[in-house]
Amino acid sequence: MVNMPSINKSYIGFNLDVELVALAKREAKNRKMTLTDFVQYIIQKELDKSGTELTNEDTEWIIEQIRKNKEKRNNG
Repeated sequence: MVNMPSINKSYIGFNLDVELVALAKREAKNRKMTLTDFVQYIIQKELDKSGTELTNEDTEWIIEQIRKNKEKRNNG
């Protein structure tokens, strides 16, 4: 199917200051990245730096989200 997101992706929406968005868009463009890829890179970099690891609860949530995404995809 065209433009179907991967089942291991989850939509997240939030509001940011317009100044921060402008800077992030420009930096992503300079790095030849999409804004999504740039935000994901920054989050991953910070999590790596802090040593944050997944818990069993996180893993259960991930499994449930993937199950729901598969169900959505199969049901159209």
